[in-house]
Amino acid sequence: MKRKIIKLGTATLVASLPAKWIRQFGLKSGDYLNVDERKGGLILTTEKEIAKEEKKIDLRGINTKLATYYLEAAYCMGYDRIEILHDSKINEYKTHKKINTSEFIQKEVSRWIGIEIIEQLEEKTVLKDIGGSSENEADNIIRRAFLLTKDISNECVNALTNKDTEEIKVIESRAQNIFRFIYFYRRLLNKKGYKDFNKTAVMYQNTYILGDIVKVIQYIARETLGFKKKYSAKAVGVFESINSSIDKIDNLFFSFSKEKAMEIIEDREKQWEMMNSEKNKCTREDAFLYSKLAMIVMSISYLSLGRFYLEL
Repeated sequence: MKRKIIKLGTATLVASLPAKWIRQFGLKSGDYLNVDERKGGLILTTEKEIAKEEKKIDLRGINTKLATYYLEAAYCMGYDRIEILHDSKINEYKTHKKINTSEFIQKEVSRWIGIEIIEQLEEKTVLKDIGGSSENEADNIIRRAFLLTKDISNECVNALTNKDTEEIKVIESRAQNIFRFIYFYRRLLNKKGYKDFNKTAVMYQNTYILGDIVKVIQYIARETLGFKKKYSAKAVGVFESINSSIDKIDNLFFSFSKEKAMEIIEDREKQWEMMNSEKNKCTREDAFLYSKLAMIVMSISYLSLGRFYLEL
């Protein structure tokens, strides 16, 4: 879009801002904008959140799986008030049984940060954002998600090494806690954008890759409980190596260097070699573990690439 420059006074030139952009961020006279010069252009940013006041969603006639998608999307999109229309009962996705919708919604909302139920009737529930957020908070939230991912990976390796069934069982709940931070960070991205706004989409994608790593670790723990045989020391050793790479990707993400990125690539090649050398002679249990670890290795590679995009 084009804007005409107008002379104001003897030495000041001004141009109008797009009305749609003004409304989107709820800007008004007296507010401040950040102005950055880049490659012959100007980039205007604001510390205000994108104004997303209210969203109404209809959960009537669907099952809990689709309802979860609707609720999660509305939360992550950053709406301040979410009105939910629903039946008193809802079909549970796995069991196909009717369950109480209000209890289902309460359980879903408990997984999120910064939003609470302010009204709950038999066929309507209202959620409201109860807290503000800042750019520094966003940085702390994503840092926390990375640190917790390192922790859960290390805990899973230790549980498999020590054959600790009880420790494996608690990994499920710890994974859910990590997703609380990931969902909240996505919400902040949709409300404020990344600190370099042009790279918001890249950072959003990075949260999905990080979430994929958590899901795979969660799945490894869940399926391991059903196995009669234990993993071999060699298979657990591969997991230990990949666990080290998760620590390195965390370090790369918040303290970037080409040397760190190269080390992750070199580790990846060694890990592929270790898994490929075992794929035709391993047990069923080890084959399962290798297949899931391969997914983590790929996710680490994608996160490395995503970090380069932020650097450029």
